[in-house]
Amino acid sequence: MDFKLNRKITWDPWHNILVWTRFNLVARTMFCFEMCELKRIWAHGGEKPKCMLTSVWLDLVDMFEEFGPDNFGFRM
Repeated sequence: MDFKLNRKITWDPWHNILVWTRFNLVARTMFCFEMCELKRIWAHGGEKPKCMLTSVWLDLVDMFEEFGPDNFGFRM
């Protein structure tokens, strides 16, 4: 016997928007936290994280030097 299950389409566009809005809020919060940590490491003369490419670290250092200590609300 071959059984076919009927699937009810339950996709709700408003639910999808809500999920992505929450995801974006969490992602922005994590990004700000990580950038603050990287800026703190740089401000205290620390080395780049081992998992980060040197070119990415140098780009971040250039950005930190160009925009100063309080850019985007980053605090030391």
